[in-house]
Amino acid sequence: NRVMTSIMDDGKVSRGYLGVMIQDLDEDLAASFNFEGEGVLVGDVVPNGPGASGGLQAGDIVTQLNGQAMANASQLRNSVADLDPDSNVDLVVVRNGSVVNLAVQLGARDMTQLANFQRSTGSSTSASSQLGLSVETPNADLRRSLNISIEGGVIVNNVDSNSMAAEVGVRRGDLIVSINGTEVQTMSDYEKAMMTADLASGVRMRIYRDGGTRFVFVKSSS
Repeated sequence: NRVMTSIMDDGKVSRGYLGVMIQDLDEDLAASFNFEGEGVLVGDVVPNGPGASGGLQAGDIVTQLNGQAMANASQLRNSVADLDPDSNVDLVVVRNGSVVNLAVQLGARDMTQLANFQRSTGSSTSASSQLGLSVETPNADLRRSLNISIEGGVIVNNVDSNSMAAEVGVRRGDLIVSINGTEVQTMSDYEKAMMTADLASGVRMRIYRDGGTRFVFVKSSS
């Protein structure tokens, strides 16, 4: 009925737009944030989008939308899409272990903005080798060829096909921008983070790919 009314009134379907990239939380990824329960992880936030304007940040875990518990990314995505653009929503998020209440005004989906948002010798530290990947500092040409629009980070230039990194979806060309919550701006940052990483407890990485970021969690099985 809402879709039909929208088409009759506006000649198109208008859906609410939050301006974030979201993902489901598995047990290990949730544990890396010291989070228990159900929620939806914000992997990235569109600059100057509704979510960013309302205070959402990458790493936030959305637990409620307008008082309704959010169990997975599909539920949150559909709940937002069912609302009209310019609707005001109340979000409950968990950020660094604290509950934060946010009031966000939704926008209309801007396909141009969304498309722009969503558009290879390496280093080998001990933990990095165990993960089965190697990285390098991206130069200007490499950043251009991979459409990397953010500063800092290290590029994954190789992933062993049978490695732990491959199992969680890390790919050649991914840009690692943080490890266990510590920002990675340089190769030195990466090496320091990996030298202190404990694969038995698990390593959480935030990676940039195709214009947005998401989190992956890698943990040794032994």
